[in-house]
Amino acid sequence: MSVQTEDHTVLSNIALAIARVAQSHGCDHDSLLRDAGINPDTIHQPESRISSSQHQKLWALVIERTGRPCVALEIANAISPGAIHGLGLGWLVSDTLRSALERLIRFQRLVSTNVDIALKESTETYELVYQARSLPSGFQPASGDALLILTMRLCRIALSESIRPLQVELNHEQRLCLDAYGEFFGCPVQAEGKRYALVFEKTLLEQDLPDANPLLARINDESVTEYLARYDLADFVTQVR
Repeated sequence: MSVQTEDHTVLSNIALAIARVAQSHGCDHDSLLRDAGINPDTIHQPESRISSSQHQKLWALVIERTGRPCVALEIANAISPGAIHGLGLGWLVSDTLRSALERLIRFQRLVSTNVDIALKESTETYELVYQARSLPSGFQPASGDALLILTMRLCRIALSESIRPLQVELNHEQRLCLDAYGEFFGCPVQAEGKRYALVFEKTLLEQDLPDANPLLARINDESVTEYLARYDLADFVTQVR
């Protein structure tokens, strides 16, 4: 497993999805990766990861070269459940959306080591809140937006395309994509908030999912646990060299 220790890391499959979307708009796939400091020859290796700074640079290049500031919608749609390994597959066979989101929280380091996710429960709602551990240089708000969009897309795949949150909160001031985001989420999208968050009706997250399979969920959980153990070991070995 290739691990970079000077920075937080992101699953390389995310970068591959970003590059594929950019290629569909006329960008050269390999040149784009190289310009972001990513080796296109090794990024396809199973379990490879890129640094958070490379990830943000890639986002900046894609937005600049495609001229599509709302490209987060396309990129999140290009990430299949299998692209995030056992986390995505386990999501689809979870008992409820609540258990799927709890799975996301438990294994959040698989996707990115630079995000903390919490599920906050009230009388009538659940709030899924995202918080960066550190703000990378050149942070692109679209990368945070894409995480919320991907979460919603996986929820819809697991339950129904018709579901929607009650509210979406974005922790930045950019308002250019709010209409497009509102159309995707089907609810009010608030910019200039103090957090990234999805707010859901409690009853929605507690509905039984049609493809729930505890055995498959457990198998996928074990695969992610083993992956993270290998990541931690590789990170430790790199640091002590």
